[in-house]
Amino acid sequence: MATLVPQSELLRRAIAHVSEVRGEGQEAAPARSPKADPALRALLEDTCVRFNLSPLESEFLVKFFLEPSPDEAQED
Repeated sequence: MATLVPQSELLRRAIAHVSEVRGEGQEAAPARSPKADPALRALLEDTCVRFNLSPLESEFLVKFFLEPSPDEAQED
């Protein structure tokens, strides 16, 4: 029998999965870069499919890892 998981939990697990695969600790903030390498993009696409994320959640995941945070943008 399949276990139902809330959609918000799937997004949290997807973020943890990407961080783990990239070698970052659970506590570490993701390394954000406006110019992401192709391997990271492929990982994000694979994660969206693996965790069955909605288009909106997929967009959030990509922005979370690829776009600089507002604090980082002000420092530049």
